[in-house]
Amino acid sequence: MATGITLKQLARQEFFAALEAYKNALASGNSAEILVTSIQVHSAKGGVPKKLWPLVGQTFRENTRRNPEAAELAAKGYRRVSRASGIISRVDRPDWKEAMGGTHPDGMEWVNLLGKGAADQYRRCHSRDTKRVPLAVSEQIPSSCWDETSYIPNQETTP
Repeated sequence: MATGITLKQLARQEFFAALEAYKNALASGNSAEILVTSIQVHSAKGGVPKKLWPLVGQTFRENTRRNPEAAELAAKGYRRVSRASGIISRVDRPDWKEAMGGTHPDGMEWVNLLGKGAADQYRRCHSRDTKRVPLAVSEQIPSSCWDETSYIPNQETTP
């Protein structure tokens, strides 16, 4: 009776070994090591069932450092409006729908037709509370696209 392992078992062992190396590289923060182990883990994905593939993304999300500034800005209602330029914006007034409707010939009818995209439209085109932040911060802030987050009072400007 043979005591070896099957090719499936070997592929699974290689995948989990590469995944562990990737996790350690992410924790170290060494860019070269992250790149090498990322390539190794992605090439090892070919030998395992597709149901295991999401573990790579999950490992990345769990082991990348969250920027505290990004979490703070997101809690204040800021959303990313430009990934390439690192621009974030927020709905900056409680009557934002009425203000936006006043700039369009169809008024509130147009705003209501925008539905879930109304807050995104306001952040991108009408908000006066727009900032440019480093890309490392902006990539951790949720996108403005179809985000329904509305007006959140800014503690710094509200009495």
